[in-house]
Amino acid sequence: RSRKGSDEFKKVKVEVSGKNGCTIETFHLEKNPKVSVEFEIKLPEFVRLSDVTSSNGLVRITDVKGDAELETSNGNIEVFDHIGNIDADTGNGRVELVNVKGKVTANTNNGKIRLYKTSSIVSATTSNGKIEAQISELENDTEIRTSNGSVTLDISPDLNADIKARTSNSKIVLNNLEVITDSFSNDSLEGRLGSGGKKINIRTSNGKIILNNLHKATL
Repeated sequence: RSRKGSDEFKKVKVEVSGKNGCTIETFHLEKNPKVSVEFEIKLPEFVRLSDVTSSNGLVRITDVKGDAELETSNGNIEVFDHIGNIDADTGNGRVELVNVKGKVTANTNNGKIRLYKTSSIVSATTSNGKIEAQISELENDTEIRTSNGSVTLDISPDLNADIKARTSNSKIVLNNLEVITDSFSNDSLEGRLGSGGKKINIRTSNGKIILNNLHKATL
């Protein structure tokens, strides 16, 4: 697409090659072309999306099976109905992963993170934005961290996990979730769910930490 006319199209090239299986790339033939290129790609099952990168735009993955590494500098990342591990990284945008069966890593500098029906969260980190997530099972230690935003977690009461939470300028709220506490104050909590186990570490500087019973909450 270009608002400057079709002559701008000569300044970019889209190339498809067999490199590393299949590689699809956009090349700028001249400096700062006034052209945007959008890809819509249909894939067979179990294709590994080894590297999906966009400088200025949305990355959306729907109904794909296989591990995926997703990155954009200025745009949102959205993944729906996916089987496989996801590594999602954006500089300025929102990350939303819904119904992902695999290990999930989500990172953004300026945006919200929402993880819904994800089977295994490795980490979710943002500098400026809130984090909302469900934790229904725990295959590994989990790191949840934001500097300027609230954290809302809907946690299965059936989990066995160690939990540590801290906020600097707000408070921690428990809603219908039973936690055996070693220490608990307005802004700090350390304890365990069930008999303990894998670690859930939660940290925010400016925002509430809200821990809900997954069975009694809707994200």
